[in-house]
Amino acid sequence: MKPSLIASFRSHLMFDFDADVGLTLDLRTTLRIRRITKAEKFSSYLVNDKTEEGRGFGGGNEGRLFFVADCLNIGNPKYELDRLTTLLLLFKKETEGDVLPTFSTEFGGQGTDLQSLPQIERDEVDTGHSEYPRYFLHASDIEPFKVFWAKHTQVVWQPNLMIASRRLMRMQARVGRDSDEDRLIDIMIGFEALLLSKSDDNKGPLIARRAAKLLGKNVERELRLAYECRNDLVHEGQVNGTLLAEIGMRFERYVVQVESILRSTMLRYIELVNQGLSKNRILEQIESSGQSTGES
Repeated sequence: MKPSLIASFRSHLMFDFDADVGLTLDLRTTLRIRRITKAEKFSSYLVNDKTEEGRGFGGGNEGRLFFVADCLNIGNPKYELDRLTTLLLLFKKETEGDVLPTFSTEFGGQGTDLQSLPQIERDEVDTGHSEYPRYFLHASDIEPFKVFWAKHTQVVWQPNLMIASRRLMRMQARVGRDSDEDRLIDIMIGFEALLLSKSDDNKGPLIARRAAKLLGKNVERELRLAYECRNDLVHEGQVNGTLLAEIGMRFERYVVQVESILRSTMLRYIELVNQGLSKNRILEQIESSGQSTGES
């Protein structure tokens, strides 16, 4: 998708995201990832030695902002941009060391034609002391991601899947800003949206068992403990020491581990959505499947 094809579009700013992309990564004629322009990034910039006024998106975060996602302003562009952000995160569901590749988005406004605007160069970005980037889409990732994105956007995502999607996005914005405890609550809300119905009781063990069945992995212990932590945080404001001792690792690392399980669960759930299954049918299929793998 060339800039001239975008008559009117909505944009998400992508903080802490970088990619081996020259100017744009086109996903279809209405959706792309692109390098930000000087006019968007800076409050003022030079063009042929003349100072031009810019928009100054991402004020105070200049070094963390280099890319933008655009969607043609028809239908529901926010839905498409949220799905794109989610799938970039799900594309890298495994930890690298003790961290997950992560970035956050912010609504950047509405634009028209970018063809005549000067593109920003890398040497014009001062990252300062930030950890930028926390997410990198390497050249070798680009074609696999295009296939991945197409595979996981075959059908409309159900409302409960979008709830999990937006909780996943929300917890990325909390990285380095809010507590790991807040992030864990978001993670468990994501699991609830995917794996529980309104009538379900004994929620923690049920989430743990259903996720284990869905993934075919030994995740019951991790998720049972995670839901107990969630209950402590919601009702008491902190996780009790006995539970922390049972976790047996730094809480920050544990939260990353549980988020990785959520990312894997979301991917498996999307595969079932692609088969045309409703949430109720997915839960029925999980319950009728073989025994869970048991506690790890």
